[in-house]
Formats: sequence, structure tokens, C-alpha cells
Amino acid sequence: MTTGPTDNDIVVSLFDKMLNGQPIESSGTLNGTLNDSQQLVYEYIRTHPGCQASEIIDHCGIPRDTLNKILRKLIEEHNLIERRGSKRTGGYYVK
Repeated sequence: MTTGPTDNDIVVSLFDKMLNGQPIESSGTLNGTLNDSQQLVYEYIRTHPGCQASEIIDHCGIPRDTLNKILRKLIEEHNLIERRGSKRTGGYYVK
């Protein structure tokens, strides 16, 4: 009995979300709670603590107005992230 793939095996990996061409993990506590865009932003903030809105826009391809709505929901409604620091140099962190 082998534990890994052999030359004749096909290995298939399934991922729900991709970020910069890399798969991102789906947190079980978020399934069903956040929509796709919210989860993408949350996962980016989780993997890049202290990131600023401009970084999220560049990496996730979300328009600024849409990102502002998503951030507001993640902060106020879901209580998952927080903003720390000044308006100019601060960033977003997972709670």
C-alpha cells in the first residue's frame, strides 16, 4: 500500500479562492457568513497584517468604493477586523 501518488496517479487540488495566483485557505468559521469579496479581503488582511487599503485594492482588484463598504461590514457588522494607527500610516488587522 502506497501513501503518496505514483506515476500513474492523477492528483487534483481544489481551492475556493485564489489570491495573486496562490490558493488561500478558507476558514471554517467564515463559511456562510461572508460573501466572496468579503472573504477575499478578510483573507488578504489575515495574511498581510497591517496592510493599507491601497494594497488591498492592488492585490484583490476591488474598486475603492466597494472596498470601503466591505471594510465597514468586516469592522462594524462582523467584528472580524480593526484599523490601527493614523489615517495616513495605519493599517488593517484581524481581531
